[in-house]
Amino acid sequence: MLPKRAYLLFPLPFILLAIVLTLLSRTFILPTPKQRPQTYLQERTGITKDLYLNDEHHHLTATRSLLTAHLNQNKIELIEELDQLSGNLEEAHNQQRQFHSPHGTFNYRTRTLLTDRVNLITYENKKPLLKGEAKSLTLTFTSDGPELTAERIDSEVDH
Repeated sequence: MLPKRAYLLFPLPFILLAIVLTLLSRTFILPTPKQRPQTYLQERTGITKDLYLNDEHHHLTATRSLLTAHLNQNKIELIEELDQLSGNLEEAHNQQRQFHSPHGTFNYRTRTLLTDRVNLITYENKKPLLKGEAKSLTLTFTSDGPELTAERIDSEVDH
């Protein structure tokens, strides 16, 4: 037989966990339909993201970000505003793409990054192949790999 004190302490962590989970589900995770939409903000610095898709490594960094979570009904929308954004996309056939932009927006639901005024460099076998500046860039991460679209590119080709 356990001493009474040990028996009383044993269920206490489980009770506290149940209370915390109940409070979180009511206020953060699963708002009831009667609750009005809620927005939560989180400011972060020194952002690093590594994505591995189809044996390819993709790396994103930013100096600062503002992560916004919009909760409406039982849905969460996550949007991250990134400052001083850099990306390195490794692709097949020893090809790499690098980009730098002063600002970007990442939508977690669509897995899409949108940026303006982007400097782009494409490397093949670690040698610069194409350098340029684009007015905007859209980068979507799909199961087949990243899909990159740039608009209004002023570029030069290296031989």
